[in-house]
Amino acid sequence: MKKAVFSVFLVVISFALSGCFVLETFFPPIGENEAKVSVYLNYYTINRENRNIKSIEIPIKSISLNGNKKDDVGNKVLTLRCDQKFTDFGTFFGFYSSLSNFVFPADTTLTGPHVEMEFESPLKVTYLKEDIGGAQATEVYFSVPADKRKIDMKIKTLAGNLNEMSELDLPEGQSEIIMMLNLDGIIPLKDIGGDVPTLTNGFNGSFAMLTDDICLVSGKLTDTNETPILHAGEGFVVNLSSTFYLGETQFNYLSYPVFSDSVNRYYYMLIPQQTNSGYSSTVKVNIPDKPLKDVSKTVTIPYDKQNLEVDFEFMSGD
Repeated sequence: MKKAVFSVFLVVISFALSGCFVLETFFPPIGENEAKVSVYLNYYTINRENRNIKSIEIPIKSISLNGNKKDDVGNKVLTLRCDQKFTDFGTFFGFYSSLSNFVFPADTTLTGPHVEMEFESPLKVTYLKEDIGGAQATEVYFSVPADKRKIDMKIKTLAGNLNEMSELDLPEGQSEIIMMLNLDGIIPLKDIGGDVPTLTNGFNGSFAMLTDDICLVSGKLTDTNETPILHAGEGFVVNLSSTFYLGETQFNYLSYPVFSDSVNRYYYMLIPQQTNSGYSSTVKVNIPDKPLKDVSKTVTIPYDKQNLEVDFEFMSGD
């Protein structure tokens, strides 16, 4: 009798184990064998005189990654005056929420990877303008021509030039892509007249990159003057000049974060990394219309780490 019971027990256990194997083979647990991609929105250049810009609100209709489409994304605000010190991508992603998330089967290969974004008109741009008692926010709406409301951002990688990636292998787990908008067409507040301004060329020249190919350059700027030269609503420019080209144009990055109520002002830049080799760049601080002593440093953008901290002190050049 005991032998019979034991035999039945073995059969039941064997069936249960084989059943679990079959279930996991054909119906794997949720979250496994998946490649997840988060897409973030940021920028890489702005009109040099636009030190008063605070944020841009973009009404986004849809976003897609190689045909995997998300509709009704909604209004997204790109903040250009953050009060956060970023030293790594962990703090960066903790501050910015992703634009959209995509799921693919693990080990998917995307040919000609690209992100498409379709948005509405107008865009709302918020400026800070110094006034009695502090800085006042001014909202300006920019119209966008109908044929410029859809952009196709190729995924780029930096070799000798910033080239389009031919294939993107998505392993199991999480990946991040950052859409780098060209905001140079947004004119400074002082140049806006009575008519509704137009973002004539949309976001032409924008591109996207995997964060694995980006270095987060960040730092602190300290005003050493007895009387601060920056006031509420004003900002500084951190300009990075590189030794590589974006098409036929030398790559430059302009960063515009501001702390008007502190001697410590923080900035950050998202700079392409070159495969297997660092490259030289010059980072310079400039405040339009205000003379400064030369505040610049030559740095090497690393290829083997994703963050670089560069701090500055600045004083009046009078």
